[in-house]
Amino acid sequence: MFANKNLYTCQVVEYNTQSYEDASKIAKNIKSLVQPHEVLLVVDAMTGQEAANLTRT
Repeated sequence: MFANKNLYTCQVVEYNTQSYEDASKIAKNIKSLVQPHEVLLVVDAMTGQEAANLTRT
């Protein structure tokens, strides 16, 4: 990845989806591709209870 090749210490990966199932799949794919040391998940009130479920991904 560009960030790794250029020795960046911080990467921001953003995505948007309407369904929990898609968000869960996308989050898993990103985690396996980027292999982060730390993950910050930002959600809003519209996500509701599904945000809590997404944290288990």
